[in-house]
Amino acid sequence: DGITLPTFAAYGGHKAMLSYLVDELNISPFIPDRFGTPPVLWAIQGGHREVVQYLNGKGQSLHVTTNEGWTALTEAARADDVEMVQHLIDNESFNPNGEENTLNPPLHAACTSSRRYSANVARLLLDAYKADIRVKDAGEWTCLHRAVALDGKSSAVEVLLDYARNQGCLPEILGAL
Repeated sequence: DGITLPTFAAYGGHKAMLSYLVDELNISPFIPDRFGTPPVLWAIQGGHREVVQYLNGKGQSLHVTTNEGWTALTEAARADDVEMVQHLIDNESFNPNGEENTLNPPLHAACTSSRRYSANVARLLLDAYKADIRVKDAGEWTCLHRAVALDGKSSAVEVLLDYARNQGCLPEILGAL
């Protein structure tokens, strides 16, 4: 069904198995699945930093996207992985606001993730990296609109409203659509 063995190993965080598949059996670790997701993004999504480092050491760029436009940074934000988000921005030159008109800007991904949401990445993107709360996704929604509409994450909504209030842009954000 278009999913390679290295993808399964990366998804599961099985570095030893991935190394065996790649180094011993010469199976490419760079082939994306049928959704266009390369194994490295599955590893990021699962929080498997050791696998990410291994794949990066094999030549896998972290600047890859899925068919839907998900990047390493949006996957790390969606997984609420503060350390990976910091690494990608500080060491891999990722833009904390994402790419213009992207389907899933990092702050949007952090605020609407249904997995492990704790608001840590949203706070990091806003406070440390000055992510722009006014950035809109490809559907012209702000992160606040997505947080309310898609997941109803009250903690995300609270973080975003507090930040907008402190930045003096609450009226602009509330009427952004």
